[in-house]
Amino acid sequence: MHHALPMEQRLFRDGLYVTHAGWELILPGQPYPNTNHTSLYIFKWDDGRVIPAFCIGWVVAGSGEFQTRKLSYPVIKDQVFLILPGEWHRHRPDPETGWTLAWIEFNGEMPYRWWKSGDFGSEPNLLQVQDKALFALQFENLLEHVHCNPASNSSVLSLKALGVLSHLIQDTAAQMKGGGSGDLLVDRANEYIWNFSHGVLDVPAIARHVGVGRRVLERRFRSALGHGVLESIQRCRYERAARLLVETELPIKAIVCQAGFGSHEQLRRVFRKFDNSTPEEFRRQAGC
Repeated sequence: MHHALPMEQRLFRDGLYVTHAGWELILPGQPYPNTNHTSLYIFKWDDGRVIPAFCIGWVVAGSGEFQTRKLSYPVIKDQVFLILPGEWHRHRPDPETGWTLAWIEFNGEMPYRWWKSGDFGSEPNLLQVQDKALFALQFENLLEHVHCNPASNSSVLSLKALGVLSHLIQDTAAQMKGGGSGDLLVDRANEYIWNFSHGVLDVPAIARHVGVGRRVLERRFRSALGHGVLESIQRCRYERAARLLVETELPIKAIVCQAGFGSHEQLRRVFRKFDNSTPEEFRRQAGC
């Protein structure tokens, strides 16, 4: 079962969209590659192939091998491999075991950013699944959706694909920091900042919340993060304002309030500090 999905211009504006999905059952000893695919996906083992999008292959059962020009991987049940756009590759089941292989082909700005940022891990062609049971459930749900709606494509399908891919993205920032700042008290304080910095918030209130004195809290922040508590508040408000400037058409006066700033001048000072620009320049440079 495989479906090449129709593409409408509106989908190209999404950060992620699905172009092709399906699964195949290859019995032990059965010839491969499968010649039932569309011409873009038919290939000879000796020649390999190149496709114009990202594709993940999930080995549901059986085993086989996956190769690029640089690397060769044996793949077994429950493993997932990633094909990159424009990358020469080839794959096949083990003749003795055959395989059941499911795949999703996708594209968009989001997977390109993940790839360039290293979010697929240090070995991007062979991916680690974070939650195998939930991954399988979501993948099967996506394939069922495609099979029942082969003549349509929508943002619903994109969201289903995002759910599948979320299990394959490596949290590199958390890995580098051991899941946060490395100090649980600082992490609790930062969580409080993100929850309440859209309103009036000061350092003593944060210190009271985590149950230590202000001096102790400041010392812990500087040890874990290299800066004080006030700067973390400012960074949080800056990030919130930056997101509102890019993702909404709210006037800057409204963003001042929603991001937690007391005045337009405070907003401008923080943007000068962290971005060396004004909010107006930031929005203009983002093309909004």
